Amino acid sequence: MEDLPLLVLDTLCEYLTDIEDNRASLRSFALTSKTCHAAAKRQLFSDLKLDGRLQPFLERLARLEDVLDRSSARRFVRTLRIGYCSKGFMQIQRQSSEEAFWAPLVQFISTLTLQKFVWDQPYLPPCCILLALRDQLPSCCLYVEYLDLPSPRQKEASQDIVDKTYVLATLPNLHSIGVPYSNAEWRNYKRDSVLQMTAGLAAGLRHVSIWETEMDLWETEPWHGSYSVPNYVCPVPVGTKGKLQSLKIKAVAVTGSQLARWDVHTDFSVLRTLKLSRVELSALQVLTALAEGDKFRCLRDLNLAAVRAESEDRDEIESKMTRLMLSLCPLVSLALAAIGEASYNAAISRHGASLQVLRMTETILSSQQVELLVQSCPRVELLEIEILRSAGDCVELATYRTLGSLRYLEYLELRLHCISYRPTGDPNGRNAWETRSTLSAGEMRKVLINTALDKQLALSISQTITAAHPSVEHDLPPKLREIRLRVHPVSSESYPLSQSFQHLLELIGRGWSYRLYPRDTNQSTAHIEELPETIRTRMRWNVTQWVERLIWSDIDHEKTMVMNAWKALWPATGPNWMDKWRGTPLAIETGIDDSFCDPDKSR
Repeated sequence: MEDLPLLVLDTLCEYLTDIEDNRASLRSFALTSKTCHAAAKRQLFSDLKLDGRLQPFLERLARLEDVLDRSSARRFVRTLRIGYCSKGFMQIQRQSSEEAFWAPLVQFISTLTLQKFVWDQPYLPPCCILLALRDQLPSCCLYVEYLDLPSPRQKEASQDIVDKTYVLATLPNLHSIGVPYSNAEWRNYKRDSVLQMTAGLAAGLRHVSIWETEMDLWETEPWHGSYSVPNYVCPVPVGTKGKLQSLKIKAVAVTGSQLARWDVHTDFSVLRTLKLSRVELSALQVLTALAEGDKFRCLRDLNLAAVRAESEDRDEIESKMTRLMLSLCPLVSLALAAIGEASYNAAISRHGASLQVLRMTETILSSQQVELLVQSCPRVELLEIEILRSAGDCVELATYRTLGSLRYLEYLELRLHCISYRPTGDPNGRNAWETRSTLSAGEMRKVLINTALDKQLALSISQTITAAHPSVEHDLPPKLREIRLRVHPVSSESYPLSQSFQHLLELIGRGWSYRLYPRDTNQSTAHIEELPETIRTRMRWNVTQWVERLIWSDIDHEKTMVMNAWKALWPATGPNWMDKWRGTPLAIETGIDDSFCDPDKSR
């Protein structure tokens, strides 16, 4: 290490910074020698976070300044994040002078060459900090993660914003905002005020994320107010449009009229990221019209959730979605939900060659669709899809091998379904068991087999995927860093399942994370652990006793069917009978020759 050029050491430090969020490897590298510490210093101190969770805020600030001075590292700080101050918050509220409390932070900021200042607090940044950024660091971008503007909540319409909110709303440094919105209790003109900020009031605003916490209870009157501050704010010229680079809207349902208003206030031709939660059919129509009018010529990242509509509108939705996919320029990142075969084929054929990130939810991909994905998306690095398990047979095995052949894949998340739905030939997508009161014994066993995912089976699936990577032939480690396996939850609202059977499935349908760390020298070494979101880690009481109690409370006939299906697979008895289940091995592990299902091998 001592003999390597500084440029090589800098590149290595950048790599170590990228592979881990907590930068543990970078810290270990810095402790190797003085030369390595000097090379790592720039990355170690480039991004700092200051909060008051463990000790008062001002004490943390003083300690940070002391560390920077002793390390001569102030010149390396480019990003400063002010996190939530649980200990300092009450102290802040008791201060008679807000400026006096924040004066040390303002002084600290003035000594840095910041490029990014992140404010992650439940209240607005104080004016003294805003003015310091505007006057002393004009090129520093301000990120406000929670912008809860109080003034737009009005009991009467057409009132102007005349309080200190205007300082933030007109700040040239303001680069990104996250805005909660609720119209449940009063007239809330927050959306209108954000639209004005977007249209040019905040000239540097480039990223907006707005989420609705509750549905609108009534239609509000149009807001004719403005940010009216004499001798400070110039009114936004009529027809001015903002230059947003990313727009994220999370709502109960995004409507076409909402998107049309955003089109009036911002220039969609420069937008690079668009993320919308569940949308109405009218919103999809607006999106399709904008795309066909070449309004999204710079869009590279699209996240579009499922469309809210009646079953009779499915054909129109599929048609509009297909046209939208074909009208957009090639995307780098795409996330879609609940799409049909035609729109899936359109998305893959149009954007597959350029995609690096692909997420498909609420859509089960067949083995043929997975093959099409692998052939059409050779450069994908992050992939999240849903597939149907088939008891680990050769079809399921072939799907895992197909996914493993993706050369550039780094992160894979599979959501495994244990029950098929939306069967072929049913245009309304109704459940095959919709009119049935219960499952048959054979169906129960099949569901149990597909749901049971223990550590050994998860390891086997992950190793099957990694073993299919092209690099294995050349004795090189694959780029794949993590595989996540999640069993899709089965709801008794969608399927004829008793509550006890549903919770049994939750008990055995565990999620797993399989990680390959770049620093491991032994290629066969891997780390697999259960995901913390599973039911066993969420529940505080004994799940086994809880499920057992539910089983005995069910009707005798159904209880017998559940127990018979369970014992047919795992006949162990005793007080811990529910802990003695095992996942069904894959076809390749059972000694079954899987060549019979491969046309190329069977010839």
